Amino acid sequence: MNVNIIMDMADNLSEECRKSYRVGDSFYTTRELASKLRVSATTANRILQLLEKRGLISRSQRNGSVILAPLPAQSQLDVVVVFRAIESKKSLSWTNTGIPFVQGVQEVFPEADIRVVEIGKSDKSSIWDMVEANSRRNSRNGFVLWTMPIEDQRFFAQSRYPSVIFGSRFPSVDPIIPAVDFRPSDGTGQIADFLRARKRKKYLCLHASTLFAGDILYLDAMQETLSKLQFRLKALPPDQEAMCFETARTIKQFKPDAIICQNEDMARYAFEACQELNMELEKKVDIVSFFSDFDLARSQFFFPSLVSRWTLDQCGREVAKLLAKKVQNERAGDVAIPLDFYIPDPLYRVEAAADI
Repeated sequence: MNVNIIMDMADNLSEECRKSYRVGDSFYTTRELASKLRVSATTANRILQLLEKRGLISRSQRNGSVILAPLPAQSQLDVVVVFRAIESKKSLSWTNTGIPFVQGVQEVFPEADIRVVEIGKSDKSSIWDMVEANSRRNSRNGFVLWTMPIEDQRFFAQSRYPSVIFGSRFPSVDPIIPAVDFRPSDGTGQIADFLRARKRKKYLCLHASTLFAGDILYLDAMQETLSKLQFRLKALPPDQEAMCFETARTIKQFKPDAIICQNEDMARYAFEACQELNMELEKKVDIVSFFSDFDLARSQFFFPSLVSRWTLDQCGREVAKLLAKKVQNERAGDVAIPLDFYIPDPLYRVEAAADI
């Protein structure tokens, strides 16, 4: 039988366990469940195994299937938002981006204690220390991994704690940990359509040399979209000064009429480079960002870009909903953030040049 059908049956029975039974009550035997659902004994046994893994029933030859004590209420969960410090003047700071995100999480877990923990740029031990400390206390923690690289995600995949990834790109490093983020293939077509309409023919795609979990998908989607056009991929170093220098050098050598940047930082440096090289924006060259700030009202730099339809508090709510499913050992898959292509009028403007 299809795995999705089996999971749906298990989800329905999970709800029945919580609403219709008391601790210690007998649950269906394999034969009884097969008869009730009109499935084979093998399928019924797989469903009971799922319920046992979710901590809803215990099974033994002597006592059969017995309802266990329910998991603690979601309100008793402590949520830990973990992020790694990065070298960027435009890193996601908690004064302007983290606060609305956490507020969204709090709406789903109104009584939860939500903590924000920063991991040092090169500190590996602190992640394990956190997991081990929680294990010794047997605490009810759920983790939100905020834009953390693949290596960090693996630490949490190996722990037994419910975790959800936010902002580290599809796919998540392990199906154990679902992700909330945008899907690269959803946006490359919108960018290409905009640039084709403006009769651009020579494309430069700037991307980060340090890759998150799904950045390969971004590059694959971009290559597939531009495969019949003249284009070049350029990996930029993470250091801001080096990124600025390499961006200007590459633009001067390649002389593109369309520059596609992976994020807003790269678009800013491309903007500066074009001005220094006297490449007239809008008439001679276009700059497009694959992804811009979640909150356009907070940006001083305006240019064609993909933007999220969701605000950060909406993202926080979606992350919390996934975390609630993980806490209850229910199925939780990746959630794609919907994207729109934003075209400002005029196409390019800077409202506070000193901040760039």
